[in-house]
Amino acid sequence: MKKYFLSAKAGASLATLLLLFSTPIQTQTAATAPDPFQVPAYRRAFFDAARIYGKAGCGDMSLTEMTASHALQNGVPANVVAAIVAVESSCNPLAISNKGAVGLTQVNVKVQASAYNFSRVNLFNPEENMDTGTKIMASMIRVYGRSWISHYDGVGPEADMYAVKVLALAGK
Repeated sequence: MKKYFLSAKAGASLATLLLLFSTPIQTQTAATAPDPFQVPAYRRAFFDAARIYGKAGCGDMSLTEMTASHALQNGVPANVVAAIVAVESSCNPLAISNKGAVGLTQVNVKVQASAYNFSRVNLFNPEENMDTGTKIMASMIRVYGRSWISHYDGVGPEADMYAVKVLALAGK
């Protein structure tokens, strides 16, 4: 009967092989989402929103990511969305205005009820409010063009001052 002896060198090689074959190989699957920072448009939107939230002294990483993704999805400049969130709600998802607007983007259900169905939307949920708010902003851009920002808060001198405040914060 033969005896098999492993030298220290052979044992080390065997241990290395076992280690290599025991570690799982990571593959890209449908469940693994790609890194959004690999997309230049997302990266720019993220940094634009982060800059505005930094100037305003509110917001965090998750709000910045949410702003960037919804701004890109709906074709609204991320810096303007961030400025609206900062001016309207001070980045507070539970904010309620004296006019009845709610959430981060201060969606006014009374004003927008004819155009949107709010029955399945929780406007106090930051994700749903940001999605709804950016969709409203995108539709206002289509209707009013470059002057849409003054219509987001109503009409009149107060709305004009609001537009100046938002655009100044957004760097426009």
